[in-house]
Amino acid sequence: MLSKSSSLKISVFYRELRDQSRSGTLHGMACLIQDLRQLDFGTVKGFSLAYDLRRTGNIRLTASYTLQFADGTGSG
Repeated sequence: MLSKSSSLKISVFYRELRDQSRSGTLHGMACLIQDLRQLDFGTVKGFSLAYDLRRTGNIRLTASYTLQFADGTGSG
C-alpha cells in the first residue's frame, strides 16, 4: 500500500523445468529409429509489477508489467 488510494504489488518468480522430453531420429543400418529421451531442461525467471489507483474523483487506474527470461536446451 502506497497510500489510502493506491497500491503496488511486486512479484518475483523462478521456475526450473527438468526431464523434458526430446525426440529425435537415429539413422543406422538402412532404418530410421524414433528416439524419445528425458534430457532437456529449462529455467524461467522474471518479475511482475502491478499498480492500482483506486477511484479518486473520476479517475481509476490499473497497470501491470511483466518481464521474464526463458532459457533451456533442445528448443527448436
